[in-house]
Amino acid sequence: MTHPGEKRMVEYAKGYGKILPKNFEENLTSLFSNMFSDKENTLLILANIVTEIKKVI
Repeated sequence: MTHPGEKRMVEYAKGYGKILPKNFEENLTSLFSNMFSDKENTLLILANIVTEIKKVI
């Protein structure tokens, strides 16, 4: 089970973040729903998140 504050932090970032990676919310939502049940999909999601973060920086 994820920490309840994680979803609130996503909303905070969306509201106050000036630059967010592409598919920010979708990637995190997918990560939270897969990370304890589907290891392979979790690794793919994490790779996508890292790629999108690298594009931003």
